[in-house]
Amino acid sequence: IRRQRQMCIRDSHWGVNIGRYGSRYQAERVLLKVALNEMSTLDGSVRRVVGRSGGFDANFMGLSRETADLACRRLIARGTPCFMIGNEG
Repeated sequence: IRRQRQMCIRDSHWGVNIGRYGSRYQAERVLLKVALNEMSTLDGSVRRVVGRSGGFDANFMGLSRETADLACRRLIARGTPCFMIGNEG
């Protein structure tokens, strides 16, 4: 069990971006709506809004690569833009 937990922690450096929005409020609202609709897939993730030039990115972080991939496939199938963010290291 301990080894599995260590692997999960080590592999949780992935996330998904579900768009860039004109205000922090819009990004937070979309994150909440998606979180409610995808509770089973995004359970345990962290909602994060990141200010960038041109708007606010709406991200779910703290996912494994496999969960991020599954979440994006499900979101895209429902018409929500999505791409994976993370690292290979």
